[in-house]
Amino acid sequence: MLRRLAEVLPAGVHVTIVADRGFGDQKPYELLTEELEFDFVIRFRGNIRVTAADGEARMAAEWVGAGGRARKLRDATVSADEYPVATIVCVQARDMKEPWCLASSIADTPARALIN
Repeated sequence: MLRRLAEVLPAGVHVTIVADRGFGDQKPYELLTEELEFDFVIRFRGNIRVTAADGEARMAAEWVGAGGRARKLRDATVSADEYPVATIVCVQARDMKEPWCLASSIADTPARALIN
């Protein structure tokens, strides 16, 4: 479906795919950015390994800031394969049952904008 969307879009249209955990595998990240040239914001499970740019690795849920505050990591990698992702945001608001962990190809957007 996404390949077909890329085929029928007029030239110059910018696309950002927003998806939930069903797309949380790293394979769609490569498809979206390298083949289709789409940006993405995809929620993934908190038990996925995330490595910060400085080499520190934790499970994604462990990157949530104090009191559930959003923590944004730039130039991180995900999973044991260490697939590069421009931005990771991990947050847990009071009304959330579990943390939200977001992977995004967009580097220069504030964490709050990615969460929203």
